[in-house]
Amino acid sequence: MHIGALIQARMSSVRCPGKVLHQVAGKPLLGHLLGRIAAVRELDSFAVATSAEPSDDRIAAYCEAQGVACFRGELENVAKRLLDAAESLKLDAFVRVCGDSPMLDPNLLAAAVQLFRQHGPDLVTNCLPKRYPAGQSVEVVSLSTFRRVYAHFSHPGHFEHVTQYFYETPQGFRIACMQPKREHPGVNLAVDTPEDLEHMTRLIESLDGEAPLTLAELCERSLAFCPGPGRSQP
Repeated sequence: MHIGALIQARMSSVRCPGKVLHQVAGKPLLGHLLGRIAAVRELDSFAVATSAEPSDDRIAAYCEAQGVACFRGELENVAKRLLDAAESLKLDAFVRVCGDSPMLDPNLLAAAVQLFRQHGPDLVTNCLPKRYPAGQSVEVVSLSTFRRVYAHFSHPGHFEHVTQYFYETPQGFRIACMQPKREHPGVNLAVDTPEDLEHMTRLIESLDGEAPLTLAELCERSLAFCPGPGRSQP
């Protein structure tokens, strides 16, 4: 079974354009995320899935310079972009990763892939319900299942959010859900706005020279920089 991570990324974010290539501590946010994904031995491969629009040429150029596979497809139809990328890479299942999650916990990703390999469900998710901090969402999707359900997508949310159809009709699928042993209310580890970007920049810069932090430690560090209520992951 070939399982690969697909990192959806684009430069044309509405609220924070160009965030994925924003330089922090010597490399772009996308580079921080790729480094974390590369540490997951349970994955067979990983690739960036961006659009074929000229606005995303810089993402493709960065991937080429780093020796990272890059698939280019539709801009607005993210579901089709990931489906085509998974088909092109001959995956049996893909891990959906958002490019706005530069501090995604590799251990969380590894656990999700292990769970998929053990039980072979249609979907492994830690978003049902959402109890992990924003920026820590992980989904492993069976390609054969996704190929079948894509034909039933019927409104913009299905094409933009990729897995929304599964959550609308969970009774029709075999879904393995992951839940945290400990919750971290008020923590936001996603980059959606300029304020999030400023917070993430300070957080990453504070980690210079330190051993990798656990998710709990990372959440505590995050709160030290950005106390107060967090937001739900979109």
